[in-house]
Amino acid sequence: MKNAADVKGMAGQNLRDAIASGQLALSRQLVTMKTDCDLADYVQGLPLLDAITLSGPDAAKLLPFYEKYGFKGLARALAGDAAVIAEVKPQAAAADAQNDLFSAKTPPPPKSPCVPRIATWCTRRC
Repeated sequence: MKNAADVKGMAGQNLRDAIASGQLALSRQLVTMKTDCDLADYVQGLPLLDAITLSGPDAAKLLPFYEKYGFKGLARALAGDAAVIAEVKPQAAAADAQNDLFSAKTPPPPKSPCVPRIATWCTRRC
C-alpha cells in the first residue's frame, strides 16, 4: 500500500480507489484465517490443533489411485518402496480386472466403416 502511487495504469487507479474506499482493508480482513478461536465448545469431537499430527502418505492406497488416473510421475516417485509395490500390485490388478472396460467379458463394439480408416490414420500418425 506504500507504493500504490507508483503503480501505473488502470490497475494502479483501481488499487488507489480500493485503498481510499477502505475496500482493500476489508478484503484483507475477510481473507485472513483466524487461528485464535476455540471452537471445541461449539463443534463436538473437534480435535485441538496441537493434537493433530501429520504422517507420511499411505502408499498402499495412493499407488492404485495414481495408476488408475494416469499420474505416472507420482506413481514412479511413490514406487521407490519396492515392498509397497509388491503388496499393492496384486490388489490393484484384481480391482482393475473387475472394473476393466476392455476385458474379455465385455462384448466387442459393433463394426463401423470408420474403424479401418481410423486404424490406418493412427498407424500413419504414430
